Amino acid sequence: MIQECANPELESESCLWFGDNPKQGITVTVKAPYRIQRLPVIDGVPKFVLPIAVSGPVDFTLFAVWSKKNKRHRYVRGVVKAVEMYREVFLKSPCVLAGDFNSSQ
Repeated sequence: MIQECANPELESESCLWFGDNPKQGITVTVKAPYRIQRLPVIDGVPKFVLPIAVSGPVDFTLFAVWSKKNKRHRYVRGVVKAVEMYREVFLKSPCVLAGDFNSSQ
């Protein structure tokens, strides 16, 4: 996972990009035999805590994180809010929460 990167413009089952600005977003990549797929985002979840289905020898849900300052949820508080909102996903399947938490803010 790479935060603050430009859109690679070539999405596939091994590379996904998320962002509002084509020059600055999150890229998630995997190598075979793993594959990735976007999952639906719950309405109201703070940006950017993004659910991704990872399949391969071990299946799990990856939450790609780029914790940013916004009006409602500052940095790590936004991540905590997203985890609360995705509680059922965390209870039902193995999950990994990884990325840029900006936790010194």
